Amino acid sequence: MKRPTLRERWMATARNRLRVELAGLAFATRHGHSPEEYAGEVWGRGARGWMGKPDPTPLEYLHKEAAALANFYPWVKASDRRAAPGHAELLMSEGCLAGWGEDRWAIATSLGLSRQDVCRYCSEAFRVWGEQMDLKVSITPLSDGTCLLSAAGEE
Repeated sequence: MKRPTLRERWMATARNRLRVELAGLAFATRHGHSPEEYAGEVWGRGARGWMGKPDPTPLEYLHKEAAALANFYPWVKASDRRAAPGHAELLMSEGCLAGWGEDRWAIATSLGLSRQDVCRYCSEAFRVWGEQMDLKVSITPLSDGTCLLSAAGEE
């Protein structure tokens, strides 16, 4: 039997980590909590420590997010879309934070979550995470299946 490559093992680890995160969301919603409440509980602290500084620029923040995406969501491609003083954008393609591959919604659906549940959770997670660093962060699903992550603040 062929032993899995390091990349194959990392992909399996990333998918399992995603399953745990979405299972937590499913548990919370089944017990009467909104996706926004759960996102606030999970992501409502720790951003400045993760960032390594209290006041990153929007571009610095998005570059750190892109590095995290590469590790935790290995099939999702993150690319700079636009940067200007006080504002930056990152485009996520080939999947999103709900999943990737042929059916990016398979894990969420198997846990009883709707696309709306996951998008509400994701949107609030980025909002409360950015707020800790005095950034206005939002994520917008686009009609072509990509997501646009925007950050704005003082530069």
